Amino acid sequence: MKRCLLIGAIVLGWLANRLAGAQVLYGSIVGTVVDQSEAVVPNATVTIVSREM
Repeated sequence: MKRCLLIGAIVLGWLANRLAGAQVLYGSIVGTVVDQSEAVVPNATVTIVSREM
C-alpha cells in the first residue's frame, strides 16, 4: 500500500513539473502603430505593463 502511494506521489510530481514547465516568463509582441487614418506612426514607443506580476 505504501509503495503504491509513493509511486502515485512520484507520478503526480512528475506530471505537475511537466505542466508547470510550459509556463514562460517572457514573450514578445510585434506590430505596427498606426493613427486614425491608418498611416504608420514612425518611431512610436509602446509601453505594456503586466498587472498580474
